[in-house]
Amino acid sequence: MMPELTLLAALGLPWYGWLLVFLIVVIFGLWRVNRAFQWLVRAEFIDILHAKHPDWNVTAETAEYVEVERPNPKNPAEPIKGQLFLFRVYDAAASVKDQTPEGRRETLEKFADLSLMDALGKVRLETHRDHILPRIVNEAALQELSGINATPSQPLGDTGLHVVCVVDGDVHVAFFTQDMLESLALDFSTIKEHALDNLAKRFDHKSVRKAVMQKEVTLIETGDSYDAARLLLVPRHLIPGETLVAMIPDRDTLVLSPLSPNGDWKPFEQLAKSPRSDRVICNRPLIVTSQGVRAV
Repeated sequence: MMPELTLLAALGLPWYGWLLVFLIVVIFGLWRVNRAFQWLVRAEFIDILHAKHPDWNVTAETAEYVEVERPNPKNPAEPIKGQLFLFRVYDAAASVKDQTPEGRRETLEKFADLSLMDALGKVRLETHRDHILPRIVNEAALQELSGINATPSQPLGDTGLHVVCVVDGDVHVAFFTQDMLESLALDFSTIKEHALDNLAKRFDHKSVRKAVMQKEVTLIETGDSYDAARLLLVPRHLIPGETLVAMIPDRDTLVLSPLSPNGDWKPFEQLAKSPRSDRVICNRPLIVTSQGVRAV
């Protein structure tokens, strides 16, 4: 045995365990930095909203969206309510070279000039087909979405997670609602297949084969907000008899790993409990085979 591996074993963890520990530390550090940046950008964005739309009232804010009310000319007693999702706001702010409030202001003002999410208008398959993408959400997130608008979904096996779809626009991401589904006269399974086919165009399936053939821990982190959702594509690239462990602690992280040779699940459990953002999905490892995704 190599001296380095002997030392790691003496410290109580196999080499792959230490690799997972290292990934946990890196991911946690990035999460702290990312969370602080999002808090800063969100505060700047709300200040700009207040300045540009003094008659708008911000009623709630989370890491994912700002909930606002604006006057309803037709019925002043019932203001128009909606949400401004912040995924694109964060991405645009992060791309600005001058990372100061003044440097980000012009970019944030462009988003503040937009109306609420219902400005997307009616969804048309011929127009939006290529913009439909999947997301994985947990039960709490699904209940929160459905409390705003009825949100069609499908359970992800026995994991307690759910698959929903979004319309990914140039500026905002809109969750697919029951009203959208009915306007298209389609069932959710059809929409989900469109979403998976679109995401497959953005997925490097070699990462799956690398985890299987080279028995390596593989981190998939493209930063496009669909990394956890790429778990839905992994079964397509496994053959019967192959098994991987998957962790999706948050929306922006997918980790694939071979099974531990000694049956040790602790490193996987630690990694699953280490989200790097507030968009938490699942705090336990999952099993992936060619048949699908299931709970451990």
